[in-house]
Amino acid sequence: MRAMTAVTLPDGRVWFATADSSGTVQLWDGAQGMTTGKAISSEAGPVWSMTALTIPEPMTVLFTGEDDGRIHRWDVETGEPVGEPFGDHAGAVRAMAAGPPIDGMPTLVTGGDDGTVRRWDAEAGQRLGPPLRSGSGAVWGSLSLGCRPARRSW
Repeated sequence: MRAMTAVTLPDGRVWFATADSSGTVQLWDGAQGMTTGKAISSEAGPVWSMTALTIPEPMTVLFTGEDDGRIHRWDVETGEPVGEPFGDHAGAVRAMAAGPPIDGMPTLVTGGDDGTVRRWDAEAGQRLGPPLRSGSGAVWGSLSLGCRPARRSW
């Protein structure tokens, strides 16, 4: 397994997605611990990173980062591609996370072999600002957390 992520569907169900070195993404029912019977097959090579977001419609979209330096979008319910792939990393997209909304727009953050971190409008597939340099070498990992402000009563 090269990548995995949790997927929350608009109706509240939780699925998991796992990707292997062939570029096949398998979807799993989190409550049942069984495959959903739906697999996504990318022709762009191995999937190195994944995350999922619900965008307006509502539709849950799985984003996959692949060897071709682009981000591919998939409808989780149907396994069909959503729009055209986007992105311009020079080399594999090895890190990916859902970012916080900016002006109400869902965002995505990616990192790649080219040593850059890039921010995207997840719905439109448009880059937000210039690439950020991570230092030297590839960007390999990412983590996304939904956090609420802490409430303390001391």
